[in-house]
Amino acid sequence: MPTPGEAAAPTSPLLRLPTWQRNFYERTVALLRDTGLTVATGRFQAYMQVKSQNDGPVTIMLDSADRHRSRH
Repeated sequence: MPTPGEAAAPTSPLLRLPTWQRNFYERTVALLRDTGLTVATGRFQAYMQVKSQNDGPVTIMLDSADRHRSRH
């Protein structure tokens, strides 16, 4: 396990992301920002420790038919 601030070496073919996946990630971030959303990012493929505390239900509705609706 890497120390904080140290990137994990890919140990699985699934973790060795080809260029198109990095480009997809960066384009997705750009598209979300273009809608006016605040999008925070870190170093791509960096090791992260995440702590999450859930308190109650959440529902996220995704509607692909709604994807072309103007957000402005």
